[in-house]
Amino acid sequence: MSISRFVRDERGVSAVELGVSLPILVMLTVGAVDVSNLVSARLDLEQAAQRTTDLALASHPKSSDGAYLLAEAAAASGQPTRNIAVEIFLECDGEREASYAATCDDTEERARFASVTISTDYEPIFNYRALGPLFGRHMIDSSIRITGDSVVRFQ
Repeated sequence: MSISRFVRDERGVSAVELGVSLPILVMLTVGAVDVSNLVSARLDLEQAAQRTTDLALASHPKSSDGAYLLAEAAAASGQPTRNIAVEIFLECDGEREASYAATCDDTEERARFASVTISTDYEPIFNYRALGPLFGRHMIDSSIRITGDSVVRFQ
């Protein structure tokens, strides 16, 4: 077989093109699945936090003790209580008071709030750190911190 005949031969071009493009297509697909799972997990945390603040709205806290809200957030999100922050606080004219039991002056607007923040680490399907050397830089960490939060004014 002569060299000129070999250069004109187009058999196998499709296989070469597929071999070059398939890894890119697979990475795009895995990336899309990872992003959709990440968004879904964040929405789950947001909904759990909103469900918890709905409970605070339905049964107004009488003190800054948010233990029942912490338990509700843990049940709604499936997260341990160490990943959940509940705050119940008072504001007088938009300034946060040091104590929930404090009193506002008669001329000040009083507002009581319940805030719930739920956080967790999301583990991607694919180890994107392995791509760092290909691009000469750090890509992302092996896990991504996601947070869902909600605040409600109940008074």
